[in-house]
Amino acid sequence: MKRNLATYEVTIFTCVIFLMPMVACLAPTTTELAPSIDRKETSTIYQQQGRITGQIIIAVLRSDPATYANTVKRLREWQRRLVKVADLKIEIESQKFNAITTNAPLLVVASYPSEFQGQTFLHQLRAYAQRGGIVMFEQSDSPPFNSGQIGAIASDHPLLTHPFSFKGLPRQARPQEVLLESKRIGFLLGVSPTISPFGPLGTRHHRRRDLDPKRSAAGDWTRSLKLGLNLMVYALDNHPEYKSHFPNPKTE
Repeated sequence: MKRNLATYEVTIFTCVIFLMPMVACLAPTTTELAPSIDRKETSTIYQQQGRITGQIIIAVLRSDPATYANTVKRLREWQRRLVKVADLKIEIESQKFNAITTNAPLLVVASYPSEFQGQTFLHQLRAYAQRGGIVMFEQSDSPPFNSGQIGAIASDHPLLTHPFSFKGLPRQARPQEVLLESKRIGFLLGVSPTISPFGPLGTRHHRRRDLDPKRSAAGDWTRSLKLGLNLMVYALDNHPEYKSHFPNPKTE
């Protein structure tokens, strides 16, 4: 009995010695190496080896179906052109004007609901802004707020300086800050020239003072890429759940 027990112990010891090198070769299973499922990781932008990298969730208001489709198309084209300077993944969420439930740091509004639905829409926008979101209003014709709620931003505003600088941009061309009950909820496009954060808008939007036949589409896209990145960084830094990582601004 004692001899069998001794033989059993020797066998176990031999197996342990044999298996130890194999176990040592296995990949670590600590949680530090596992992909994070924290929602904060779904929206972050940083600089790595000279390239802008990250991912962000952008919500798009679905009021007019045709405008919504064009907005999503421009966002995808903007992302495609961005590959020269950045590796940025964009996830798009669709939002109804009367049910803005997203926690995405940025909401793009390219069309407005009818006038009699305006108060419901503003209530939804106010609630979204209180959660930390920033609204980018791309449609400048007949906005649901009055002129007293709109004002041009200063030339040193983060939207115009970080990470890319728009030094010398005329006052009328700067995005305008939109306030509801004295609280900033987002920005409205400037004019002459209009620089849209997510690609040239064309003549369907408010560009009557911005039709310059000498201006190339490539120039519009170059500035659009930079303003779009500035807007994303600003939205992330403004939101309590997210943060960008840009220690040093870039100069245009």
